[in-house]
Amino acid sequence: MDLNFLIILAYYKRPKMVLNALESIKNLTYQNWSLEFIDDSGDNNFESTLLNYGLDNSKVNYIAINDSEEQKSIQGGSRHGEFMNKAIHNSNSDVVIILCDDDAIIDGYFEYLNEYYNLNPDVNWAYSKVMFFNPSLDHYSQSTLTTDYTHQGSVYNILNQYEEPIHPYCKVDGSQVSFRTKIFKEGNIFYPSPQTRNLDAAIFSKIYNQYGYCYPTFTYGQYKGVFEDQLGNRFKDNNNEYTINKF
Repeated sequence: MDLNFLIILAYYKRPKMVLNALESIKNLTYQNWSLEFIDDSGDNNFESTLLNYGLDNSKVNYIAINDSEEQKSIQGGSRHGEFMNKAIHNSNSDVVIILCDDDAIIDGYFEYLNEYYNLNPDVNWAYSKVMFFNPSLDHYSQSTLTTDYTHQGSVYNILNQYEEPIHPYCKVDGSQVSFRTKIFKEGNIFYPSPQTRNLDAAIFSKIYNQYGYCYPTFTYGQYKGVFEDQLGNRFKDNNNEYTINKF
């Protein structure tokens, strides 16, 4: 059975960088997918670029979160989780993956996941390995296996070290994990909103508490972007959930 994959792509003011993600989706040989593009920039300036990029627009849904930076600061974070919840709970997909605008998908990954989930019906969520690239400088095809890059306490060259069932909290990046869509619906699982920081950690803990370990796929699934100022100066320090950009 060919599973249907829901790709949720989180975008925030990186119009050149996100083209890596879009190109990788456009080049997928596996065709049973849909894309929810969630634009958290506070306007909808990227919509025309996305819809004219050359993707099959029947598979693409563009969502603009029109909150200003001031609104986000007042309400305690972005409403990104709210729109992710709508995308997942209203979806007819079988499997969902979450990408940021600095990531890309390795072609062949969906074919592999399709076989993996069909052969392992009891696996509810799984994690892959990642290749690394600097999206501010390089095309994703220039990815390498390892990096010494560290950001706010996260050492990215440890993301590929796990090869056993794990609780993925603080172990892998959100882009590495795929989920069966049904666990969100059957388990009544939702991303927190409003919230900007630690959305991955929050959802990992909720799924682990209900469904147990996340299983390894033993394959490479994503190109992971790592670069300086990865959060775009959104946070003044680790204690702030959200602060207005200071450039």
